[in-house]
Amino acid sequence: MSDEQHTSLFEPTPEDDEQRRPAARERPADPAGTKPRHDPASLLPESPEPLLRPRDEEPPGEVDENAAEDSAPVAVPASPAPHAARFQFFYGILIGIAIAALAAAVLAFSGDDKPQTVALSNWSAWHPTRGAGDPIQQIIDHVAPEYRLGSGKQAVAVTGGPSQIEGIPLVVALRSDPANNGDVSILDNKNVVLYRMCGLGKDCSIKEGNTSRERGLLMRREALELALYTFNYVADIDAVTILMPPAVDPKTHKLSHVALLFRPEDVGPSLQNPLSETLPGPTPSTKTLLRSRNLPVIDSITRPLQFDFSVTQDNANNRGYLVLDTIK
Repeated sequence: MSDEQHTSLFEPTPEDDEQRRPAARERPADPAGTKPRHDPASLLPESPEPLLRPRDEEPPGEVDENAAEDSAPVAVPASPAPHAARFQFFYGILIGIAIAALAAAVLAFSGDDKPQTVALSNWSAWHPTRGAGDPIQQIIDHVAPEYRLGSGKQAVAVTGGPSQIEGIPLVVALRSDPANNGDVSILDNKNVVLYRMCGLGKDCSIKEGNTSRERGLLMRREALELALYTFNYVADIDAVTILMPPAVDPKTHKLSHVALLFRPEDVGPSLQNPLSETLPGPTPSTKTLLRSRNLPVIDSITRPLQFDFSVTQDNANNRGYLVLDTIK
């Protein structure tokens, strides 16, 4: 057979096919079912995907352990940043400042001699305001106007601060009853606040009206309130001494000079419980005092803390003594 290609006698020629094929309008829509049922474009993904995936995006499947060992990345320790030590130092300073700021939330006031602290508590409805000046003066300004005489006038003017007179330190010398050996206890190196209650009369006596039990109890209530606020809102106070307005002694008809000495142990329960439990409001006057609640409690707290007082000079040192004697 030669390399020349022959045409079969039975094989139709292209011309025959063209003559036998029906016209396009006479052909069925899909004679052999070759037309796709769906639009091919709808089978394409919405977004084109790369032909090759990055290694970290390989689909999960069986992992060749040998290949994993060969291709496992080797951990290389990161070299420290060139200024890491310096930044760590500054971060340490910032943390220290934050701690100091938190501590400053309770370091609120500074008095004449040393820093004072305001406790953040719900002990009382009112408390000294940080940044509004000396807390002792704030306590005075809050308490003193609340105590009134029968006429409605403020009972006494109150001053207070460190235990001193005209700039000279005043040390408390507590002298016990001679029946108890008459020993003297010096409150040296103690932080003592001294309040003075003056009635604006002779020798600071109350000018209006006469000395009475009710008025004496009212002044002791005011002294107790001053002391409680001081212990609770001024830091590191060892004692509060309050010089009361002089009262006429009914026996001698002379002015008696009485001071109250409060120490934290004397008023412990009143500091642990809300102020309203010891001194329920509203603040009474001399007319309403005997009907006020907790009057027996006020009397029981303050009665044993009363002393006759006098002032004497220390000849050896530049200071004076506030001598407190047990009332006879």
